[in-house]
Amino acid sequence: MNRIRWLAVFMTAALSVFGFRLYNLQVTRFAQFAVQSNNNYQKDGVIRALRGEIRTRDGLLMATNRLAVDLIYTGGDVDSWDKIRYLANVQPDALDNGLPKEPDFSKEKEVVLARNIKAENLPALYEYTAVQPNLELRERVERIFPQGKLAAHLLGYTREADQGEVQDEGYTLGDLVGASGLEASLQKTLEGRNGIRRSEVTAAGRPQSDKVIDPGQKGSDVVLTIDSTLQRAAEQALQEALPDINAGRAKYHVPPEPLVRGAIIALDPRTGEVLAMASSPTYDPNWFSRTPSPDPKAKAAALLSSSLDAVMQNRVVQPYDPGSVFKPSTTLAFVEKWGNRTVPCSPLYRFGGATWRNWAHYSLGMVDARLAIAFSCNPWYYDSAAQSPVAYSNVVSSRIQELGFGHPTGLELIGEKAATSPAPHSLPPTSRRGIRVFRST
Repeated sequence: MNRIRWLAVFMTAALSVFGFRLYNLQVTRFAQFAVQSNNNYQKDGVIRALRGEIRTRDGLLMATNRLAVDLIYTGGDVDSWDKIRYLANVQPDALDNGLPKEPDFSKEKEVVLARNIKAENLPALYEYTAVQPNLELRERVERIFPQGKLAAHLLGYTREADQGEVQDEGYTLGDLVGASGLEASLQKTLEGRNGIRRSEVTAAGRPQSDKVIDPGQKGSDVVLTIDSTLQRAAEQALQEALPDINAGRAKYHVPPEPLVRGAIIALDPRTGEVLAMASSPTYDPNWFSRTPSPDPKAKAAALLSSSLDAVMQNRVVQPYDPGSVFKPSTTLAFVEKWGNRTVPCSPLYRFGGATWRNWAHYSLGMVDARLAIAFSCNPWYYDSAAQSPVAYSNVVSSRIQELGFGHPTGLELIGEKAATSPAPHSLPPTSRRGIRVFRST
């Protein structure tokens, strides 16, 4: 009887301990475990925001987006690896980004196994990854430039945000940031705001359902002042100029050039809008914005090209000697100070024992200031400088400063370099503005 009593006491004590423990877990610490439970089965993912599109004033699409899907390994064992590798086209010699032939199953770290998986293979891959928490098909926004090299220096290109930008500027790994051109200078306009997708997974990490918590917001579209017809004409003119350039060089027994180095820009003088902006040599921004690059050899060549032939250099925003395009400014300076004059536009001009040549080897007749600009008549400018009552260069210098030369134009492009001009003066702010390359957002 005593043994039964002691057994009853023991069972009562044990049940009391279990009851107290159950009360502690189910009631006292309910809130704590509820939060942990939610964290276990809820997983937040990023909904990539689309960048704003870029179009010309006549509606030609210059920059847009596409969704690319990458295969991500997050650590742990993987079943059916051979089939998955085949469907995802995981390359054993992916030297572009150092991807391995297969994941190191002994390490718990995230690895990109394959990028830009073919659309026809995605359904089968989704079936494999749905039951394997160690693999993820992750969407990524990719920037594409449908017109290829057209206006490449103006548009620029994009790249994925680096660790510094993720930590300091609030970007997420995989976000696109502008690296050059308008993609960089209009980054805050073009970039959108990422959304959030919350997924429910089992204790083993397998997905059950998901819902959109925040859809995010697309970036603002941009309409350029560029006219696509004029832009193509400017770039074609640069490409077709090489025979003429080399013919001129051959005339003076100078070795030929292998390519055209130059720039063309066309402005609407009434509004200051840029209608065309071309730089040569050029490149395809898709080389840098798409992963992997559609032409890795061309990409590597572009990055390694010398400073003289660098295709990445936008010659439109670099300082150069202006040549004859500067003649309207010097003409204006003279006419405003001393009035118009007419002189013979001869092949040669002699002054002070020296002789200067005109571009034409024949007489262009009598020309005034208007015809001097129209004919690009060098003798008109030689004679005007020689006959001016005071130093012509001082008058020209003062006037070109008032016209805004020697200062940045305010063009919406990073990397613009201000020209140097003699005797700099302070200018009112209004004289430096008015050039623009995009119209609206």
